Amino acid sequence: LPLIVAGLFTVWNRSRELLPTSWLEYLDHELFGRGRGTIIIVLVIVLLSALVGILLTALRIANFTLTREDQRLRISRSLISQRTGTIAVDRIQAVRLIDGFIRRMIGYTSIELEVAGLTGKDENQRTLFPLVRRAVAADLIYRAVPELSWKPQPLQRIPRRARRRYLTAPTLLGATTTALLLWASFGWWGFAWPLPGWLLVLVLVPVALPPAVGWARARDAGWTLDEDTLVVRSRNILSRHTLVARRNRVQITTLSTNPFQRRAGLASLKFALSSGRSAELRHIDVQSAERLLRQVGRGRLSPSLTKLNTRAR
Repeated sequence: LPLIVAGLFTVWNRSRELLPTSWLEYLDHELFGRGRGTIIIVLVIVLLSALVGILLTALRIANFTLTREDQRLRISRSLISQRTGTIAVDRIQAVRLIDGFIRRMIGYTSIELEVAGLTGKDENQRTLFPLVRRAVAADLIYRAVPELSWKPQPLQRIPRRARRRYLTAPTLLGATTTALLLWASFGWWGFAWPLPGWLLVLVLVPVALPPAVGWARARDAGWTLDEDTLVVRSRNILSRHTLVARRNRVQITTLSTNPFQRRAGLASLKFALSSGRSAELRHIDVQSAERLLRQVGRGRLSPSLTKLNTRAR
């Protein structure tokens, strides 16, 4: 949508240079002269962007078909120009469930693959299934990639003492941004508010939005680890990501702590895959972080190694 909006704004600015003078005078008098032209233009451009985005997405995922053929997945899609690709199951390191803001509200998710060697950013190449009900996503993954051996279970959440740490940095960022916006709006010459009163609400949005995102990240963060699978759930600004990875296919596990985390007995973990993407767990118990550091990236622990790890602790 941002690219479509930018393109439509460019078209609008270019069309103003090509329109007859009489049309421009009419627009300036009927729309801009009444102070509502900008709002109307923005609304029309956003509406057109949404319609174009829906059309392009529908054309891209029309006739989407997923087929398991022995040790390969065959994926075909598109309405105008049919595209078909195959992926070797042995190269699949993980699947990622992406719950967008709107999709999560209606109970849907999209499923992407993490494939060894596939480092491009084209999400079309990664898509296992573009839109599926969240309740049946695990069954679909099991039928498509049974080698993943994913058994859905409740996630372990971050400790309560760590939740406020998700709010500290966003709150400081939001307060600083809002203070700078207010200072810039008042101007250098005095304290007269130069903007319409309703715009004050928009200026105050930055002070509330970052803490809300931080609270959502603390609420959604979680993980589980079993004999075969690592599950890590985290959140971006609007979308929630759940990474389901083969435990022995995680390439790099990095543990990091800062002085404030050490005082609270917390640590952060980052799991990197050879697909070029990663997942992160922030502010979890240091004991859990050390266990994940030892066990992720390898097969089942042997009894002797388990005994050695117990003695080390």
